[in-house]
Amino acid sequence: MNVLIVYAKAGGGHQSVARALQEGFRRRYGDAVSVALLDIMEDYTPFPMNKFPAIYPALTRGGGQLWRALYASTDGDMQARLISRAWWPMLRKRVAHVVTAQEIDLVVSVYPLLNRVIGKILGQLPRRPKFAVLVTDLGTAHALWVTREADRYLVPTSMVYSRLVALGVPPEKISLVGLPVHPDFSHPCADRAALRASLGLCADCPVVLVMGGADGMGRMGKILAAMDARQIRATFVAVAGRNAALRAQLSHHPWRIDLKTLGYVTDMPRWMRAADLLLTKAGPSTISEALASRLPMVLTGYLPGQERANVAFVESIGAGIYARRPRKIAAIVETLTSPQGAGLLAEMKARMAQAGQEDATRLSVETLYGMGRQAVSHPGVPAGERA
Repeated sequence: MNVLIVYAKAGGGHQSVARALQEGFRRRYGDAVSVALLDIMEDYTPFPMNKFPAIYPALTRGGGQLWRALYASTDGDMQARLISRAWWPMLRKRVAHVVTAQEIDLVVSVYPLLNRVIGKILGQLPRRPKFAVLVTDLGTAHALWVTREADRYLVPTSMVYSRLVALGVPPEKISLVGLPVHPDFSHPCADRAALRASLGLCADCPVVLVMGGADGMGRMGKILAAMDARQIRATFVAVAGRNAALRAQLSHHPWRIDLKTLGYVTDMPRWMRAADLLLTKAGPSTISEALASRLPMVLTGYLPGQERANVAFVESIGAGIYARRPRKIAAIVETLTSPQGAGLLAEMKARMAQAGQEDATRLSVETLYGMGRQAVSHPGVPAGERA
């Protein structure tokens, strides 16, 4: 079976989900499934559209007001149709060539912008692959996620399920599976002391992981300064991601707190297993990785648009606390890392265990594998004529 996963590097979440699915297929089905990843924006759209992932961080700065306006102004069926018509001439031949040259059986999109275009392209092929859309937002879904050509939607939460139904998707086309994360996030840590030692962390002190997404967004400097003002007795690990300027700024500041600064991290499952608390903006992949790792969260902000509803999701299941002001965040961290906060952290972990995120990757790949088997069983038959 040949599977093509379509994503884009706009933020880190879409790419993280694509790689999680790829690894999930490998571990579950081995050589029986061949999975290819396609960065549709960077590799298959002409200039200047292929630069959108590079300018995405700039669109989200300054509180994300520009992004909020762009998100809201395009969130509708008519707007989605107009956007798709504009992209159609640029992508029609390129995407069709990739699908037919590799004899793809299943296309999975984890990025919303071009779903209608992809669906239309697949519908015109002599042998149409199955087409699945996996929504990567936790609390809502933009209208661009929806296309009538999709055979199935995989969604992470009941909130997104309800949103798709409101957008006109038949309920029988929707599978509630959770948001896939790399399988390593779901592996329990047998020896936490040894893990911490391998990462250069103390064995028995509170460890607070501070993140701002793959692009190092948010107000990490101000948040850490608030921790420094209280001289909180914990080890802080700041992950600056691809933001080299932020990493340099944090590394050269004369902190009184114990601070370890990292760049882009490829072994995040280990860091989450080693930590006691996570400070992060409300990115869906980071939230889902924390749920799978049972790492309690303090959400420090969100990107207006798709991430605002992620806060409501986390609070609704009792997995974290939302606070925006750095002083308030520092007060919460001081409480949670104190001996008195141990009970609160344990309660959050218990609620995270009930969320069932550990099964998301397995459920997703098994659902997708079933779809791909249908395509393999009917080679050369248009999808509309299959039983």
